[in-house]
Amino acid sequence: MPVSIGRREFMAALGGVVAWSLVGRAEPCVTFECAQAEADHAQTRTAKERLGSKATDEQRVDNCKVPPNLRGQKQRPDECSDGSTTRKPTIAQSAAVFDFELIDTSLEGAIKGARADEHERLARLSNQLRQRLRESGRFSPLDITPIAREAQASNLQTCGGCDTRLARRIGAELAITGTVQKVSNLILNMNIYVRDASSGATLTAMSADMRGNTDETWSRTLDWLVRNRLFAPDHALQR
Repeated sequence: MPVSIGRREFMAALGGVVAWSLVGRAEPCVTFECAQAEADHAQTRTAKERLGSKATDEQRVDNCKVPPNLRGQKQRPDECSDGSTTRKPTIAQSAAVFDFELIDTSLEGAIKGARADEHERLARLSNQLRQRLRESGRFSPLDITPIAREAQASNLQTCGGCDTRLARRIGAELAITGTVQKVSNLILNMNIYVRDASSGATLTAMSADMRGNTDETWSRTLDWLVRNRLFAPDHALQR
């Protein structure tokens, strides 16, 4: 004969089953295989990684732990959130980083000529670029002292490739030049050009407008170009 039980009795019985199940699952591992499986299960993974292969996820934000042959065409960072990386060690490219040149088309320049503070700013800007390149580990700026005088006597943007010829003389793979164009003390523009010293081909070029003719605006504009153009995955030099 069927036995009728109330809702309270049913829930109590069900709670006992669940509690027994949880207690059973809480028993410690007593074998190596069990411990290993538990450790693997405890690894933190994203929902995408739990549901499928990360390499098949076109919306992934990085290539952490994705095999090189499965990364596809889109450029993504190789670093992992834990600080590790899947990027192959980079061999720094030697570069002749020439001093920035000033292109002054301002009324002030036409009337008063060159300003000493702007030439000092150009020198600081050039050293700042060399430092940023060196710190990246991707470039190795060479000493340009042997060719500096000849470079300063030339207009490196209109000399018919003299920048790459000078770069080859000191054994550099790259010739890197830069200009600051001054329209006024409010409106200026900064440009960086990277050329292959062997072929003379322009590998990449970048430009940014800046407002204000001060040490701070020049320095911040250079850092922006380096960070968001020269070193950015979608704009950086392809090795």
